[in-house]
Amino acid sequence: MKIFLPAFCISLLFISCTNTNRVNSYLIDVEKWLGKTIIIPDSLSVYHEDDFFCYSNNYIDTTKYHIISSIDGTCHQCMEAFELWQDIINEFSNDVQFIFIVKTHAPKQLLFIMERLHFHYPVIIDQKGAFEYLNQIDEISNTVLTDSNLNIVLVGNPIFNKKIKDLYLKLIVDAQVVSK
Repeated sequence: MKIFLPAFCISLLFISCTNTNRVNSYLIDVEKWLGKTIIIPDSLSVYHEDDFFCYSNNYIDTTKYHIISSIDGTCHQCMEAFELWQDIINEFSNDVQFIFIVKTHAPKQLLFIMERLHFHYPVIIDQKGAFEYLNQIDEISNTVLTDSNLNIVLVGNPIFNKKIKDLYLKLIVDAQVVSK
């Protein structure tokens, strides 16, 4: 018992320091993204309701906030999350444009999943990974909230984190109140 208590205290101290370092590292990673402008290359295709068309900057609504999510098309779990996105889309006002950019070498598989999930929101297809490359997307920045000029104002995925979703909603609602 005499040896157990000091060892327990030391391990508890080590764990708490490790968690603090992890949180600080995460905050530093998030901070580097805030204010950065997202670039969407013109080489991408948009799929919407059985139609393909080339992406252009005209696709972006410059009067709205944007939730931009970069999704790995080879990840089955990531693709199934479109069902969760449908719920989020329904919760947000019309003042938000959702932009889903799926990196996939198999667009037909993506279309099959969209149809199976009855997901009728536009999806941008990135077959070469150009979006991730241009923006240096990582696991922290794969979903962001941007202002109307595509400048990042919040980082995080609202489908997996209720606090992030609440922050997104609060920021958008506050911006609507200020603009009126």
